[in-house]
Amino acid sequence: MSLSRPCVVIPLFQDLNKSNSRQYAFKLDSAFDVDSSFLRQVQVGARYSDRQGTFRAVAGGPSFPGPNRGTLVDSVGLPSDFMVRSPDSIPYINGGSHWYTPNADYLLNNTDDLRALYGAPAGDPDWDPTRNYDAAEKTFAAYMQGKYQLDIGDVSMIDGLVGLRVLRTNRTIDGTSRVIGGATDGSDLFVPVNRDTSDVYVLPNASIRFKANDQLQFRGTYAKTMSRPTFGDLNPGLSLAAPGGNPNVILAGSGGNPDLKAQQSHNFDVTAEYYFGRSSYVSLAGYYRKLKDRVAPDTTIQVIDGQTYQITQPRNLGSSNLKGIEAAGQFFLDFLPEGFDGFGLMGTFTYADSKVTTKGDLLEGQQLLGVSKYSYTAGALYEKYGITARVVYTWRSGYNETAFGAGTLTGSTDSVQFNKVKSNGRLDFSIGYDVTPNITVTFDGVNVNGGKYYSYFDTPAFPHDIRIDDKFYGASIRLKY
Repeated sequence: MSLSRPCVVIPLFQDLNKSNSRQYAFKLDSAFDVDSSFLRQVQVGARYSDRQGTFRAVAGGPSFPGPNRGTLVDSVGLPSDFMVRSPDSIPYINGGSHWYTPNADYLLNNTDDLRALYGAPAGDPDWDPTRNYDAAEKTFAAYMQGKYQLDIGDVSMIDGLVGLRVLRTNRTIDGTSRVIGGATDGSDLFVPVNRDTSDVYVLPNASIRFKANDQLQFRGTYAKTMSRPTFGDLNPGLSLAAPGGNPNVILAGSGGNPDLKAQQSHNFDVTAEYYFGRSSYVSLAGYYRKLKDRVAPDTTIQVIDGQTYQITQPRNLGSSNLKGIEAAGQFFLDFLPEGFDGFGLMGTFTYADSKVTTKGDLLEGQQLLGVSKYSYTAGALYEKYGITARVVYTWRSGYNETAFGAGTLTGSTDSVQFNKVKSNGRLDFSIGYDVTPNITVTFDGVNVNGGKYYSYFDTPAFPHDIRIDDKFYGASIRLKY
């Protein structure tokens, strides 16, 4: 293909989606003081929420009616600037050279012209029932906990909380599932799928703090927590990538799992904290998480309409654990002259050691997906004369994002393969000023350094997805009455 006279070589791929959601929630909390030398307060509360969501999507489109690689772009009425130089490049491919790609602005602003070129009707295509879902969820929660305190001398004391929370969730989700070859004529059969589920979780919590003096204190906490799967993870529908592209990579497909359970976790934390000066402190913490039914993507190889697809769907992982340490600190430069003494420094460092412990699982012994072993934040701050300013750099080491299973890359015999993400960092800032005690003006910036997301198949020489995350700037005014 000549770059001066490019050809049409790919089908028209239209990826559209629309989502709507709404939630009503009511919450009541009360606290009752107790005249006792040990139990000081009883806290009770309840919460009710009613959440509904809908999702509509379609992906795909017709192939070009002309011969593959045999129809010149300039022969079908497309403008001369339809093909433009790519804004970025991949360092490991063709020496980092740029390539020619369709003009994104033209694609977005002339969709019906492109549809006509491919013989498709004007207007957005109909939604794909295999990607659509309707979900509703009602949650009832109630808790009771007691606050205790034991004084030791004039300064030292022991205090904490012990309590219990009970949650009940009723959920309904409706979608459409594809049964390959399920129709009487051997074609695929589309079957409505409905799941009505109800579950109850009892979640205890306990904490203890030993305050040695006004500067030094130690904490220990235990809590059982749960995290529900998202509506998207529960969607029983299935979406498939359009044929074409790299012949060495199997086509991708994705769907949800309406039978997912909520993730449960037993959380143990211990912390030592030392406070000094004006809002300055250092702390060291250790943590351990025992996880059950963590939601993780799973892959299978399926043949659909004669095409081989790697289908990714969420599943409950079974058992796993996560442990590590975190060091944190904040230090204001109080020794500097007036005006400059509002400057400060802050930072955190986290080490996370995770492992899947489910016997016989494909991921047994591997790190948890999406968890970096190392991460840190480093920043500067200023608080004085009504000004509150922060600039923070956040970094995380590389991690395994998705497990593909055997056969992801054609010809591969590895038992499990990972889509990995390189280490990356982002710079954020926030500047606020109290115009009056009741009016605050704030200006924020997110990812101002243009941090990149870079994922790859097993080795950085085989990139999967490279993108520059959006930079965001915003201003706000807060009024307080």
